[in-house]
Amino acid sequence: GLIMIKYLNPFSVSISYSGTPAKTTKLAGATTITATTTSTGTVSFYANGRLIPNCKNVSVSGTTATCAWKPITHGVQYLSATYTSNDFMYLGSANSSSLGALAGKRTSAR
Repeated sequence: GLIMIKYLNPFSVSISYSGTPAKTTKLAGATTITATTTSTGTVSFYANGRLIPNCKNVSVSGTTATCAWKPITHGVQYLSATYTSNDFMYLGSANSSSLGALAGKRTSAR
């Protein structure tokens, strides 16, 4: 007879950011949020549970995806990401843990 063993590889996503987030004007620089994944696919980034504009279904390059985030409010922001794999070895999607970021007050004049 023939025995087939099928299993799913565990996969995950984690996020980090660089720089100091600050509430900004539209022309000011952004803070880069980086998602590190298990494999290829797409990542959507969220701040306080809301999708960050222009950061939906960002393609993973190697095992990372980035988002240019400009906070619209100051204070504590909770960042998270959802990773969807397109690699047949990793099926489904995964959510990152929430990461707290303290966005400072506006850095430039209106």
